[in-house]
Amino acid sequence: MFTRFFSTSKPINFLIIAIGMCFFYTMHVFVSKNTAFSLNEIAMHGLILMLYVFGMLLIDFISRKNKLSQNSTYTILFYACFVSSLPLENFDISLIISQLFILFALRRIISLRTKKEVKKKLFDASLWISIAACFYFWSMLFFIILVIALIYYASKNYRHWLIPFLGILTCLILVISGYLIVNDTFPIILEWIQYPSFEFKTYNNTQLLVPITFLLVMTFWTGFAYLNKVRKTISKFRQVLFIVLYWLATTLVIIIITPIKNGAEFFFLVVPLAIVSNTYIENIKEKWFGEALLWITVLLPFIMLVLS
Repeated sequence: MFTRFFSTSKPINFLIIAIGMCFFYTMHVFVSKNTAFSLNEIAMHGLILMLYVFGMLLIDFISRKNKLSQNSTYTILFYACFVSSLPLENFDISLIISQLFILFALRRIISLRTKKEVKKKLFDASLWISIAACFYFWSMLFFIILVIALIYYASKNYRHWLIPFLGILTCLILVISGYLIVNDTFPIILEWIQYPSFEFKTYNNTQLLVPITFLLVMTFWTGFAYLNKVRKTISKFRQVLFIVLYWLATTLVIIIITPIKNGAEFFFLVVPLAIVSNTYIENIKEKWFGEALLWITVLLPFIMLVLS
């Protein structure tokens, strides 16, 4: 049922998923908390929801443009269900914006495989990651993926290695200039830095433990299957698939070391995991198992809504 319906890309699929995303966000934020909101708070949540849905469309574009999925909507279905199972009330706009800029950066990084406009893509990617780090400090770890892409596609020209520093410098100039205009003083770097934390006690409750366990099981289960696919893929496209794996690994590192562990940090994981899970469903031979997996994924947000 689910595998057949979402195996195609139709406007109705996008509409159903977008409505589902809006429903669960509304239920988590407005109903579950059972508190009155001011007009400004409602407007802020509305903006977060719009960015949240826009991210879904951007993920679908990146996936199709770079042939990371076939003509299906499994990727955005997984994305919507994974996020909707997390405590959405803990999401803030800084996290959402940071994720969007990371998606802009990854789009440019993956497109380096065409070896066209390499300098422009490197500058754009480094600028987007730098801006993302302004909103969420540990987003800077995505520079690792940019370095890997440089090694894959542009390492022969030493000038290409200087371009990311120009992107970082551009972001730094913009941030300092904006801060001077608004506050008439220089920003304090130490206030921006976040130190690693390995305290996981906050995960010891049902609302976090159940979805986190499911996401981690999905990560390792589909990740190993994805790695097997990478090994069998022709060398021309293999590097792109490896970049997705590095993307997945980077998000796991962010989850481990981020000091604020309230479930929202898993928002970085759901995007590459959705792409990997999509590949798993599209290539699985046991169709009944793929159908069962989709059913569990779709039902999880409803279960978490009841438990919240």
